[in-house]
Amino acid sequence: MAYSIVPQSNPSTALLDGVFRSEGHYFDAFEGSIGALVNAGLITPAELEPQERRAPGYTAFLPGGQSCPPGKKAWRTPGYRAIRQRECGTIRVEITVSKEVQAERRAAKRAQEYEAEQARINDEIEQRGHLFRGWELAQFVGSRGESWEGTKTQLQAAGLGVGMQYPGEPGAKKQALFRCPLGFEFRVSLPLDRAKAAAGIYLALSDFAPGETQEQRREVRQAVNNAGKSSAVFRAERADFAELALKLIWREVFCKADGAIRFDLPEDGAIYASLGEAFQTVRDAIKQAPIISDAQLEAALRAKVGAAAARNDSVLQAVLREAMKPSIPAPLSDAG
Repeated sequence: MAYSIVPQSNPSTALLDGVFRSEGHYFDAFEGSIGALVNAGLITPAELEPQERRAPGYTAFLPGGQSCPPGKKAWRTPGYRAIRQRECGTIRVEITVSKEVQAERRAAKRAQEYEAEQARINDEIEQRGHLFRGWELAQFVGSRGESWEGTKTQLQAAGLGVGMQYPGEPGAKKQALFRCPLGFEFRVSLPLDRAKAAAGIYLALSDFAPGETQEQRREVRQAVNNAGKSSAVFRAERADFAELALKLIWREVFCKADGAIRFDLPEDGAIYASLGEAFQTVRDAIKQAPIISDAQLEAALRAKVGAAAARNDSVLQAVLREAMKPSIPAPLSDAG
């Protein structure tokens, strides 16, 4: 009794006597003794003989029964068979299923991943959602730019993206580019934190203001970010950076696909848990490591902030005054 490739691959119980069946994304796998697999019509004794240029204990065959040449990428072709002799003495046969079944399994996998992702988001919201109720608009000036965190209503009240679509809305891009009333651009996106994103909180980021060079703006950002900072704030910021780094490593290294391939690692698996345990050393160091502060450097930073603030204020006020000038239409010529 030969195994056939049909849209719904469910071999009869008689076919599988003494054979353990499982499913992959694109194949059905059968494991058992040589006799059981031969009786089920899945292999013949001759198909276990070594094939040229293949590793011992591994053979592959095209849908018509011919040996598959090494290097030929036929493993997604319905009816392709790969036969592996395991160290325990059993045989594993992988048979590629029909295109229809492959498509169904891919769709089922995507649906399962989507449901798992929604479950993770819902779990985060349940555990941490209370942190984002009654959110107040937050503004930061750091070493990479000025940023705001707030709801769409809060950001639009500050003049960012008034009357425009925000990321996550139907038809909107993942990242939106807006221009604030003072004339410089802001990028608005959803944060990496799923619970925060689900609460409708956005991140708006601007690189530097009009009239400034990048170096000038970088200096004032660094000065503002460091002048007068307490040890508690310093530790909290470093802790946030560490948690963000952990998420970025997991999502960019282990979860992100490269073309059609990616790691098959669950977020609730041992690798993610081990990664979190490794970061615990970093968390402990952030909490316990001694902190030093240079009084002279602190004074220099404060002076730099004062000078830059005066320069920036004059530049931005000039832009604002220019934008608020009334528009006077040119007089018509006599010829008109």
